[in-house]
Amino acid sequence: MNLLSTNNIYPQSYIRTRKLMFLALLTTFALALHMLELSLPNPTPWLRLGLANIIILATLALFGFKAGLAVNFLRIILGAFLSGSIFSPAFLMSFGGGLSSVLVMGLTLKLGKNIFSLIGVSVIGAYVHILTQLWLAYWILIQHPGIFSLLPLFLVISLLTGLINGLGAEILKRQMEHLIGKA
Repeated sequence: MNLLSTNNIYPQSYIRTRKLMFLALLTTFALALHMLELSLPNPTPWLRLGLANIIILATLALFGFKAGLAVNFLRIILGAFLSGSIFSPAFLMSFGGGLSSVLVMGLTLKLGKNIFSLIGVSVIGAYVHILTQLWLAYWILIQHPGIFSLLPLFLVISLLTGLINGLGAEILKRQMEHLIGKA
């Protein structure tokens, strides 16, 4: 029995509260992964695995577009406040990449439900994220077309991170489906 469905014996207030609890936990986990990643040493200042996207993609798949957008928005805003980067160029690039990737992943999940696995959706989201960030870096920071020479490298890295995060999202989704179905 799915405790988040409307066809069961639990009152609507219980179902809404339970869903809100899951979304709060997912937001917390996404923020924790984001902050953990910021604390890890990086080979380059611009390369991150984007592990919080595992949570975002699982949220999109389980709870829908609005929930995925909300969790991602809160993760970006709270992460920027906690890291002291709110309204910096890094924040604007993170916000733009995060928003565009969630929009495209949500659309891909809705329209390509029988075509793309979560891994495929994750790779598409990673590509959109890096393309948006590169475009924003061009307009906000560098304003030199040479920045686009990094695109092949970024696309290879996005493929790898998309595969890793998609696999993680698939595993998390299965576990969450198990939790959601229990009392």
